[in-house]
Amino acid sequence: MPAASKGKHWVYAVGDEASDIEADNIKGVQFEVSPGISVDVVEGFVGDTITVTGSGFEADERDILVLFDSGSVATGITADEDGCWAKTFEVPASAKGTHEIDAYGRNTAAKDIENKEFSVKSKVTVAPAEGHVGTTISVSGGGFPGSGTVTVTYDGVSKGTAVTGSNGSFSDITFAATHTQSTHTADHPIVVTCGTTTFTESFVMESVAPAKPTLSSPVNGTRIGYITRVTPTLAWSAVSDDSGVTYDLQVGTDANFAQVLISKTGLTEASYTLTDAEALPYGTYYWRVKARDGAQNESAWSTASFFKSGYVPFWAFIAIVAGLVVLIGALVFLLVRKGRPYD
Repeated sequence: MPAASKGKHWVYAVGDEASDIEADNIKGVQFEVSPGISVDVVEGFVGDTITVTGSGFEADERDILVLFDSGSVATGITADEDGCWAKTFEVPASAKGTHEIDAYGRNTAAKDIENKEFSVKSKVTVAPAEGHVGTTISVSGGGFPGSGTVTVTYDGVSKGTAVTGSNGSFSDITFAATHTQSTHTADHPIVVTCGTTTFTESFVMESVAPAKPTLSSPVNGTRIGYITRVTPTLAWSAVSDDSGVTYDLQVGTDANFAQVLISKTGLTEASYTLTDAEALPYGTYYWRVKARDGAQNESAWSTASFFKSGYVPFWAFIAIVAGLVVLIGALVFLLVRKGRPYD
């Protein structure tokens, strides 16, 4: 059927021998065109775009409106000379289930239009969908049952509840992104539950490692202390990251760190002073540092640096002291002996 305005229209048939309707007295039949609408989709989510097409309205009919559950969603529509028009609108906030789409105009009543059904489905929105530790996440939704209780969990931990309105929507439930796993995990599940309806979305944790620290003190090759065990302060350049940063420190006896004497993790400052229990005796020691952000992304180890502890081993110092004591004792003995009178 071609596009045609509302009302009665004549239908004729002509051929090679009878082609003039009036002269050949060709009889016609009347066909009445009724107004109606169609939609391009029959189900979707709140916020989706629907195109409604109207036909059979009066020629050039004005002030046509589109209704969604009796609420106006599109206005100011004018039909063309054939009584046809098309209009696009977004699905308004609506509870889960079936809803009716209708239309009417200046000369066409809503009761003359057969309603079309549109099924609203539940939908959850997580914003932003990715970020770092501490990022504020907002969870909202639409198309849920009205007056339903919604719960939100992140990594299995409850983050808040809300009650949907009569239109099936709930406003933002906000919380800060965390990373409690001991190793880096990119995808963190966000589970939204309302009655028997459950949705699982993911927040993607950033996977960019922090910068590698640079060792600053003691300077590479420095000798520290003289004889006793030393407790140096090891310092390096601070590293910044949106997720926060801690540091791992290793002190070993060789450049490959095959034997690690001191290992520290979770240091919050860009320096560490060895304790008395960690004091280092005479020798050469290598050390390195790496940064770890709040999402457990690790930098590479810094370039190793080394320092030397003391000038002589403690046993050598004791031997020297003992030798000096013996020497001093011998000198004293000789002096005393020399000062005695001869018999």
